[in-house]
Amino acid sequence: MNTREKWNGSVKPTSSATCLTRAPGCCRRSAAWFILSRSRYAGRFVGEPPEGTPKYKLPPGFRKSQELFNLDRAIKEPADKPLLIVEGFFDAMKIHDHGYRKVVAIMGATLSSAQEELIRQHTTRDSQVIVMLDENEAGKAGREDIACRLSKFCFVRVHQFPRPDMEPEHLTDEEVADIVEGHK
Repeated sequence: MNTREKWNGSVKPTSSATCLTRAPGCCRRSAAWFILSRSRYAGRFVGEPPEGTPKYKLPPGFRKSQELFNLDRAIKEPADKPLLIVEGFFDAMKIHDHGYRKVVAIMGATLSSAQEELIRQHTTRDSQVIVMLDENEAGKAGREDIACRLSKFCFVRVHQFPRPDMEPEHLTDEEVADIVEGHK
């Protein structure tokens, strides 16, 4: 089934990244929102949104500080695989597309206490976590705080990108595999 299939005037959630358009029957990048999860309808404006338009459109009452994007899928992966923590929805989806399924997004550069508790519930002392935030000021500050907090109850490795402004969504299959296996 095509992930851009229309269903009763809206979008049928058929994958983790379904296109939601503003105009019926069209999927122009300049006017598109993307649905980010099958279980929760949320979207991101493609490109730079016009003045006054939010970058992300989340459901009313959605509190991202209480959630970890993709946790429901990540916890189904083997316990001996490292948990990869990234900033954004698209970072997590891209890593997932590269074949690595044990990835969650914190939906920002800071980890809330509720998100920390969710990670604690799904890890043990023997678990490995890789913190891979964007290579910008917010990401650098966030990864240090996250590593310090999570290292109290599991093994944490921090990935630093070689160039400024790199993000996990820019990685190739091979680079993801190298990072997860500890080669880089």
